[in-house]
Amino acid sequence: MIIDMEKYRHGHCRGGRGAAQVVGMAAASVPEISPYPETRCAVPAASEAGRIYKKPNYEKRAADPITDPSLLRAVLATLRAGGKYGPRNEMIFKVGVASGRRCGDVLNLQVREVWDAAHNAVRPGIRYWDQKTRRWLAFYLDEGMRAELEAYLREAGIPLDDPEAYIFPSQKKGPMSVDAYGKILDKVAEKLGLQGVLHLSTHSMRKTFGYNGFRANGSEFVTDALGHYNEKNTLTYLGIDAEYLREGYEQLAMSSLWSDR
Repeated sequence: MIIDMEKYRHGHCRGGRGAAQVVGMAAASVPEISPYPETRCAVPAASEAGRIYKKPNYEKRAADPITDPSLLRAVLATLRAGGKYGPRNEMIFKVGVASGRRCGDVLNLQVREVWDAAHNAVRPGIRYWDQKTRRWLAFYLDEGMRAELEAYLREAGIPLDDPEAYIFPSQKKGPMSVDAYGKILDKVAEKLGLQGVLHLSTHSMRKTFGYNGFRANGSEFVTDALGHYNEKNTLTYLGIDAEYLREGYEQLAMSSLWSDR
């Protein structure tokens, strides 16, 4: 038996759920993205480069994607019901899931990156400085997600005439930290009883995008969308390489060599 890698490349593997359940996928066609000044691309000072970070005193566990749409809706509803900053916290998660960006990159988005002043609307294509890879990348928001983000920006009173303003400000008006948002998600996980069942963390947003993107469009699309260097890394990242091997064993069916089945 030959394992058909093409079906993994295009998302047609066992248990595929189709494009109908994909959350916030990118629009089919978008205008070209104009370059922005590299205002946040400065190389860290020597004192920053040599900083020693304390290792967390807990065992690190990989984040899980949210694969059940009903659970995703429950997470969003719990975030929204979280008081004064509920709408902000919910929108952070929505943008993270819809774009596949890392939490830190979502939290650092500024008005100039998402708002098209000439058209008085959210940009379909958003170009931003990726903090981890140290390069300019882009992501796209579908029409429904753009409408939701615009409604949030206006209702939250984000100053759209200030290009330097952060769209998800903390109480101190600067960007919220990843750790602070992680604590909010910890409380959501506790309220929903997810401990020991699903590890909800700030990286769950990116993995949820990847999982749904793979099911709908295959590993090639997700590899490009997440900025990975090869498809094998993407499959490992999403935990799908184990599924690929399991199905391979089923196809090989060594027991059939001595069984009458």
